[in-house]
Amino acid sequence: MSDMPGNTCSLQRVQSQPSLATKHGNYASKEETDADHHDLLYHSRVRWLSLGKVFQRVWELKEEIGAFLKLKGKSDEFTELSDKNWLCDFAFAVDIFSHLNELNVKLQGKDQYVHDMYTNVKAFKSKLIFFSRQISDKVFTHFATLATQKETIQNVKKYSKSLDDLHAEFCRRFSDVEKIDQSLQLVACPLSQNPETAPVEVQLELMDLQSDLS
Repeated sequence: MSDMPGNTCSLQRVQSQPSLATKHGNYASKEETDADHHDLLYHSRVRWLSLGKVFQRVWELKEEIGAFLKLKGKSDEFTELSDKNWLCDFAFAVDIFSHLNELNVKLQGKDQYVHDMYTNVKAFKSKLIFFSRQISDKVFTHFATLATQKETIQNVKKYSKSLDDLHAEFCRRFSDVEKIDQSLQLVACPLSQNPETAPVEVQLELMDLQSDLS
């Protein structure tokens, strides 16, 4: 995920513009371009929104942001908006942070046990492998923002590698939980477990449970 810091810094430069953050009335180009953002929260800060949603908002408003900076004579402060390679990287960031946000929401759900949370993590790890393979084949089905830039993407391998690196990081961070995965599966889905491979102290009870038709 080596491209993320640069995108974050660029986002911070947009937020550092007082006019963009507070002067709702000055942003005339918003209505002129029929943008579907009639009441933007200009006072919002990154800490109020998830990073993925902030990235998404900046992406949706990149033309308006560019026009506004040009109007203020500050286009040179955000030259990335005209850099096709940077836009591809940013589009990738928008999509991957969107997927991360979805995982985050699932992990924050109420009344979840460890096995529920780890099931979501395992599913996400599988998705990362799937995403990496698809992007390597230039299939952007689950990266809708990046798909809009597919004609200008010069190197899909770096995005595939970023996904592989993210998968490796998830494996590292959840390595301790992985060690008890069998026990978690036993708790989560006892009816689908093989009693012969289950811990000896629960084998007979597991057989009783699986044979109970009541």
